[in-house]
This record gives sequence, C-alpha cells and structure tokens, in this order.
Amino acid sequence: MWSIPSQPHVGGTNYLVQVSASGDFRNSAFSLNGFSIEVVPIELVADEPGCQSEIAGSYDCEADEGPGFYVTHEIDGEPVRGLASRVSSSDNDCIVLAERQCAKRHAFPAGARLYLTLRMSQSPTGWFHGRVYKPSISVTPLAGSAVVVDVVASTVKTPVLAVARAWSDLPGSLQDVYRATGGFKGADPGTRRREEINLGPEIRNAISSPSPSSDVGMEELLAWLPHVGDRATADIARWTIRSLADSELSGASQCFTDRSQLNGLVTTNATQYSGGPPKFDRASGSLDYRVAAPHYTSGGNLVVGTYDLVMRSSVARCVYGFSNAPLNASISVVESDGQTTVATKSVSERDGWIRIAAYGFGFSSPTIKVQLTQDKVSTTPPNKPSKAKVPASKKRTIVCRKGRVVRTVSAVNPVCPKGFTRAP
Repeated sequence: MWSIPSQPHVGGTNYLVQVSASGDFRNSAFSLNGFSIEVVPIELVADEPGCQSEIAGSYDCEADEGPGFYVTHEIDGEPVRGLASRVSSSDNDCIVLAERQCAKRHAFPAGARLYLTLRMSQSPTGWFHGRVYKPSISVTPLAGSAVVVDVVASTVKTPVLAVARAWSDLPGSLQDVYRATGGFKGADPGTRRREEINLGPEIRNAISSPSPSSDVGMEELLAWLPHVGDRATADIARWTIRSLADSELSGASQCFTDRSQLNGLVTTNATQYSGGPPKFDRASGSLDYRVAAPHYTSGGNLVVGTYDLVMRSSVARCVYGFSNAPLNASISVVESDGQTTVATKSVSERDGWIRIAAYGFGFSSPTIKVQLTQDKVSTTPPNKPSKAKVPASKKRTIVCRKGRVVRTVSAVNPVCPKGFTRAP
C-alpha cells in the first residue's frame, strides 16, 4: 500500500499496488512465465464482525474466525460458509479483507498518470497487454539475471456492459444462443450451482463473464449491443498490465512468442479486444488488431477509442523479415463496413522500440491495421570514379636548314637539330 499525496481520490491518497509473478520450479531454478501489475485507489475501512450487513441477513455470524467475518447458510440442505464484509454486499468493493479491515475500492482521479519501478530477480518475458493509456516500459539489466522494470502510463476508462434479464424478456436471437447451457453458444455458463446447467433456461440462474480478450467474448458483446441501445452500463478507469498465457498466444508468429525477452505491450480502452499480439496478415502486409465496445458511454456520449502498441524493433523486423535499416510505419482504423475512421495517430522508433498509437476513433467493432515498410537497400556497388583522360596533343612539323641541307622535324614541340635553323 502506497500513499500518493499528489494523486488524491475521493477516499484519500492510498493506493494498493499488486504485483504477481508465477512460473515453474525446474532443475533447482525458478522460471518466470506469468506476470501482472494492478494499481487500485483504496480507502481502509474498519470491518468489525457483526450481523448488521445485507450479506449476513439472518445468517449465523461467527465473529472470531479471521479477517472480516464468516456467514453460514444452506444450499440444498448443506451448510456453506464464506468470508463476508459488513462494508458492502459486493465482494469486488473490498479488494482485500485483512485484520478486520476492508481495502475499499475507489475510482481514480481524472487524468491520473502513474510511474512504477520494480526490481526483480529475472525479467518478465513474452507479450503483455492491459488497460492503460500512453504507456512506456523499459527493462534495465542488473548483476546476474536481475533487472529493473520501469512502467509509466495513464489510467484509461473502459466502457463496461452489465445486463440482467429474465429469460422471458430476452429476444429470440439471444434465447437461441444461451439455450443449451446458459453460456453463450454452449460455453461455460458460470452458474452459482453447477447442477443448474441441467435445469430449464427459464428457471436456471446463469452468469456469463467472458474474458475481455477472447474471441467468444467479443462475439457475445456484439450480440448484446443492439438490445441495450449500444450503450455502456458504466465507464471504469483502470491501471493494469499482464503477460499473456501460452493459450492466448496460439497461432501467433514465433517472433511474438519468444520467451527470452519482453517483446511488446498492447493496450486499449475497448470492452473486448483480440487475444494475443496483433495478427500478421501476410496478404496485406499489416498487423491487425480487432477491438469492440459500445458506441456510447453510460452518460450518452460517444466512446472515444484508444490503442497503444509498444514493440521491440527487432521483433517487428523478425515478423517482416526486414534488415536493420530504418523502418517506416503507418496506422489506420477500419470499420466493419470498410470505412476508415479518422483518428489521431503517431508512430516513432527510438531506443530499440517502436511506438504506435491511435486515439479518437469510434466503435462498435473496428480493426486497427499497422503497416510497416522499409526502403530497399541497393546491392549494386557504386560506380568507381574514372581517371580523367588527357587528350593527346597533335604533332607539328617544322623545316630546318643548314646551308644547302634541309630537314623536317615532326613532334609535339619540334626543335631544329644543333647547327640547323628553322626555315620560315
């Protein structure tokens, strides 16, 4: 927990910084393959045991069994116990429950930009994505395998869609895609009780919470948008970055999946976005990244899209098979109908990294296309300068006399022999 007086929020100046590292322990060594960072504004609130909260209701409260307190209730005649909070009926409001205190989540102040530096025993590797705006990331080697990771980025507001409907109120098109299991097109329904999968759709209680970077999640979002006025339920600011799992990198270029280094970071404020790094379309020669979100914010304004790509220059050259010569890059945002959206775009390459960004485009489901090119380098050696040729001087002929003897002399600069004089 850190206090940042320069970034006060409605609950004070405290922020919870969560850094997670996971991996494998093999051959007496730890190998890092999972990494995430999240920063959350919090307020520490006393959470003494008691039975006054909405969660507890008439349940039996057991006050002395750890942080917060426990509630016991029955499901199908079996007692079920769970950690609860007096502060809120939502588990997500208390991001941490400890020592009878709740770290209550709050919203970020507008325009917050945070800098984080981490000292790690080994470098995070692979490909990252997240919810930040205008990010910059660097990895500086220390002695051995240790590194310092520096990240600076602004928070970004993400439009969120949350809908609860009775089965009878769903339009037929949505009933069809949830009918089988309660999950979208037969996916895991996320039910509170697994046995509800076998119940009829009109009485079961299914909760669908797809990953924000999944293809099925994007399809599900687009299926709902026409039925909610293409409008977000809420717009929530986030500051979070994480590495991609191997499953999210399936099908990606080997240049992106190199586990020996940090290869790149892509971030967006879209509700749903493509899993993994941008896909390389060999036919068009572009790196494509699909995003989707409601057209309108919860307040009724247009959602303004953001996209940031930070990629090692060596990775870009690997994807395209380029040499070490300078790269040229362009970016476009193409709507599903083929129209190109006007957006603020920037491209730069420095310190071994390419930074590409697009801001100000609209939704619902555009594709961001990044095109990299490189000027061809001539393999023909330059012509060697030729030596200037001195034009040959013409010979002249003179007549020379000595008494009655006459001679002719031909040369560039003719001279009469000794004793002879030049005839006029």
